[in-house]
Amino acid sequence: METDPKFNPNQLRTVRETLERLRISHSKFYEEIAAGRVRTVRFGRAVRISEAEIQRLASEGLPNPDETDAR
Repeated sequence: METDPKFNPNQLRTVRETLERLRISHSKFYEEIAAGRVRTVRFGRAVRISEAEIQRLASEGLPNPDETDAR
């Protein structure tokens, strides 16, 4: 199996670390993951978030559910 040369496992953060940095609730974060708005890496049951994804979320913010559900 070939791995991405840009992949660095040292740049993966736990959900807890991510929540502390983004200052959002556990339930809201998992809702965003389930909706496909947050990219994660899974190792068995463990969920990790890349530093790049955390930076993206910090700069763009999480979408407002009222805006994403409005049709």
